Amino acid sequence: MEDLEIYQLAGDVLSSITSDLNESIYSDLNGKLSLVWSEVQTVNAWAKSQGSVDEPPIHKICIHFELVRQLYRDTEAFCKYLESDIDKGAFDFWFQDFEQPIEMLPSIFSSEAHRKNMFIAAITL
Repeated sequence: MEDLEIYQLAGDVLSSITSDLNESIYSDLNGKLSLVWSEVQTVNAWAKSQGSVDEPPIHKICIHFELVRQLYRDTEAFCKYLESDIDKGAFDFWFQDFEQPIEMLPSIFSSEAHRKNMFIAAITL
């Protein structure tokens, strides 16, 4: 996946969550949650609460583009490692007592789906 596609996917997922939270929680409190992006080349994110405790919540979350890019690249590397079967013997040993064989990556998903699913899980935890 190209960097721009990674940023688009992360933006779509995180914007959707931000929007849902604004509609379901923040609107009832007369507050606001905002998501901003940073181009500073660092693997980082931060959150900020503006105003006092007596005021409606005004919260801001900043995600650095480099953070989401690196998370995706790490996901790619992890999937490539699992797909290589380099440690198949160790995995088979560790999971030998399971009733059914364990697939490191479920075969019902494509390689791209594995990466996207892991990436989305990583950015939404």
